[in-house]
Amino acid sequence: MTAFQRYAEASCDTRPDPEVAPPSTAFQRLDDGSDLFTKATGRGYGSVLTDAELDELRRFFQQRHVLVHQDGIVDQQYVDRAGDQSYGVGQRLVVRADAVRRAAELIERLAAGIV
Repeated sequence: MTAFQRYAEASCDTRPDPEVAPPSTAFQRLDDGSDLFTKATGRGYGSVLTDAELDELRRFFQQRHVLVHQDGIVDQQYVDRAGDQSYGVGQRLVVRADAVRRAAELIERLAAGIV
């Protein structure tokens, strides 16, 4: 996800409109990143992934946030933003290998589609 963030920043930085300069963490949030690409190119992430795929990827991005900033412990922000009702606040997040592969697949498709 960090690699995607850097890639999206570099791709958006090459756009001719100086008003589209992204904030430093904009591409850690799918909606913000999509909005920036929409302003820069007229196409957001929804032109590459379906709504269901974006929801899935949003959950993966939120899981990354929990792992990095909450030591893997689910907080209310995760439940609210990810829409993941399978966890309660205070539980340890479990990320399985198939979820990591799926996240990588969606990120690769998104990265290829936004250029």
